[in-house]
Amino acid sequence: MPHELAMAASMDAEDAIALLQLLAKDHVVSLQFLVYHRDCPSDVPRAPIYVQAFTDGWPLFPLQCDECDEPIQADEAEIQLSARIEGRLPRFNVAAK
Repeated sequence: MPHELAMAASMDAEDAIALLQLLAKDHVVSLQFLVYHRDCPSDVPRAPIYVQAFTDGWPLFPLQCDECDEPIQADEAEIQLSARIEGRLPRFNVAAK
């Protein structure tokens, strides 16, 4: 997840996302948006209602929740965005001086 990279590399979230986007563009990793419906009344375990590659840009809203059939807007009260990274991040050797 981008926040884990940011914490491990002592960078802010925007820089971590920019780095991951660069690595995805160069096909080092596969990076995907995961969109969750926050208030879905369904009893099913939470699963993303939409998955899209970062290289395809932001998901287009409104989306439809497969579980409750409600239209979902790009509103923080309705959605939760996350990211999935597939592949191995390169290891960087950084020596402290």
